[in-house]
Amino acid sequence: DTIYDRLCSQHGSGHFKDWPGLDARLLAPLPGEERAAEDRLRALRAEHAEAIEANAFRQFVVNEQHGALRERLGSIGLALYGDLSIGFAPQDEWAHQALMLAGYRMGAPPSRTNPEGQPWGYPVLDPAQWTGAAREFIQKGSVDGLDTSCVESLKRPPFFLTPAGPDPGGAKGAQP
Repeated sequence: DTIYDRLCSQHGSGHFKDWPGLDARLLAPLPGEERAAEDRLRALRAEHAEAIEANAFRQFVVNEQHGALRERLGSIGLALYGDLSIGFAPQDEWAHQALMLAGYRMGAPPSRTNPEGQPWGYPVLDPAQWTGAAREFIQKGSVDGLDTSCVESLKRPPFFLTPAGPDPGGAKGAQP
């Protein structure tokens, strides 16, 4: 997250899709860009080492506190459950572009009350990776259980996929 935040500041935009070339796909370079991406990432890590270390320490403290909470809850017979939302933060999409279904965004289909539909614009996990890397990505949190009802409902209405682009939704889309 630290490198993403620094790139947001450098490029004057909080979304990687507004960044130029390699930075937009730094963790998912195109074939032939791998070496340049490694070099750029190495340079960013060196330039922002202090901020990266400070963020890592904060994450460590939060993780320790979270572990203590889970231990305490377990000692009184309770479990900690997480809720998996259907949307991803831009930094998660940037860091895991290979897990997303290229060229598609999520939205709600047209309805009686909203004939144009709702172009939410969220990236969509690639269904071909649902049993592998995509599932590992969404289950990496430290909870005792994960409510995936929203994600499981991607297999049926009311969600639908829309082609990515300037107008990623409206009434044009396909239900999975």
